[in-house]
Amino acid sequence: MVEANRSMTSPRPTALSVCWERFSFTYPDTAAPVLRDIDLKIEPGEQVLLMGSSGCGKSTLGLTLNGIVPRITGGSVSGLVRVGEREPGRFPLSTMAALIGFVFQDPDSQLCTITTRDEITFGPQNLLVAREEIARRLREVAELVGLSDRLHDSVFDLSGGQKQRVAIAAALAMQPSVLVMDEPTANLDPAGRTEVLRVMKEISARTSMTTIIAEHHPAELLTNADRLAIMQAGTVIHHGSPRKVIASAGKAIRTAGIRLPAAAAFWTDLNRADLPPFLSLSEIDFDDIAGPVVTSSPLDPSGSSNCPSPVLRLNQVGFGYRPGTSILRDISFDLHKGEILALLGANGSGKSTLASLLVGLNRPQRGQILIGDKDIARLSIRELSQYVGYVFQYPEHQFITDNVLEEVAVSIRRLNPNAKDIVQRAIAQLDRFDLAQFADCHPLKLSQGQKRRLSIAAMAVYRPKILVLDEPTFGQDQAHTDQLEWVIRELSQEGIGVVLITHDLSLTAQLASRSLVLEDGHIVFDDQTPRLLETLHAAPRWQLETPDEYKLWRALATRIPDLPFEVEPGKLAELVPASNRRAPTRGTANASARTDLIREQPPIK
Repeated sequence: MVEANRSMTSPRPTALSVCWERFSFTYPDTAAPVLRDIDLKIEPGEQVLLMGSSGCGKSTLGLTLNGIVPRITGGSVSGLVRVGEREPGRFPLSTMAALIGFVFQDPDSQLCTITTRDEITFGPQNLLVAREEIARRLREVAELVGLSDRLHDSVFDLSGGQKQRVAIAAALAMQPSVLVMDEPTANLDPAGRTEVLRVMKEISARTSMTTIIAEHHPAELLTNADRLAIMQAGTVIHHGSPRKVIASAGKAIRTAGIRLPAAAAFWTDLNRADLPPFLSLSEIDFDDIAGPVVTSSPLDPSGSSNCPSPVLRLNQVGFGYRPGTSILRDISFDLHKGEILALLGANGSGKSTLASLLVGLNRPQRGQILIGDKDIARLSIRELSQYVGYVFQYPEHQFITDNVLEEVAVSIRRLNPNAKDIVQRAIAQLDRFDLAQFADCHPLKLSQGQKRRLSIAAMAVYRPKILVLDEPTFGQDQAHTDQLEWVIRELSQEGIGVVLITHDLSLTAQLASRSLVLEDGHIVFDDQTPRLLETLHAAPRWQLETPDEYKLWRALATRIPDLPFEVEPGKLAELVPASNRRAPTRGTANASARTDLIREQPPIK
């Protein structure tokens, strides 16, 4: 403790190197190691972006640096991990906490006090840092993260982005030599993501600490990273400068189901050997690639959906949690059989409240909600559950067993208590969601992405008339996002109406024919998704980000006549005129390297 206190009162910490040497780790009660022969060295002051598929070991790798793995988790270790000259497993957690700042993907999981001020100063107080030094750090980090005017606010009153900035400030107040951020923007709406990314850029510009960022959506981070490390199946398979890694292994990375930013993915498909890899859209000379600007309109979203009669109808629905308040006001829309409707809006706009009305957790105070010809106000929750399925934003909230296989088997058993093949059907459903290998695990031991897939797998068994999915791709890599997209399309083709609550406009553009935007409890947009993407630039108050995939399509569509509305970069590269592409120096063109893991699997009967 004395050593930690002495180091924390120094003017500035010294950035430290991080090194894993043939490091492997296996969790207790599991046969296969989650980390395998990791050999990776990060130099002092480097910023490293860590990418990999869901469950590949990114989070576990980060936790080896502060000693939580294996001191708290237990498990078997081989090889070495070093932070500077220290081996984390040989030092108290308090010592490593002074050296390693850790920011988790869910800020609520690490906030432990009431006010912003107390949260930021909690760590230094526990290390007995002098009062004057704590006050100085508080002023400094609060200014850095933009929370100087929120120090006396309750953390429970903050937005998701503000909570994550508090978590970052709390880590920085410890003046760590190494900062680890585990998907710090995964849980945030676009406004919160923008806030946190700004802070991360400020940290990079104004501090010299070693920084490791694990991220599934790296677009804004790739240009600032010194190095990119790619993980697969518990080991590091590629590392180097971002351009070098994308140039040498971009197609292989995408084939492994790892998301690249739209610009980098487009470069891998374009096969222009004379061009360096694109890290951002601003680096692309579209006139060179696609030719001059054309006069034809790039988008014609006219026409209406060919959906049959509605399975869900809301008519002038209103709701408030307290008398005299209104969270939702005059909500009216239809959902048709087999339609995929995206429900969008900033945090606090009323999306989750609306979902709670659809599944009967709350009842409309005004207006009417009909499923077919049934008024849900007259149905019990048990009766309503036969028509509406709901997958929570936080999957832990709906797990009811201590076994992954049983979590799905319970759903099958409720549908048909006398079924003789429950276990086989449950295994088939798990296999469909790439979870069969975890059948004997506790659900809470899964990664965030795996938990999300399990919650959808269990609910999809019921085949309800309406399925409400709250942030279904949270924590998912590209391959499993593709997988979930395929499952959602399959459910839609079977006639299930899908309400997709999401902040992911790329997912919206891929799946939803129609989008609905809430603002302050009102519907401010209800139209086809292409129209929404054309409208966003004029409606910044909606706090929705235009996806890079659409910006890429838009830039090409103004240069290529009659370009179909398609946001997948691989498909776009196919449509670039061949005369504007050059043959690669070796190998052959690969129009799209994205892989759908279960696209050929038949649906479960």
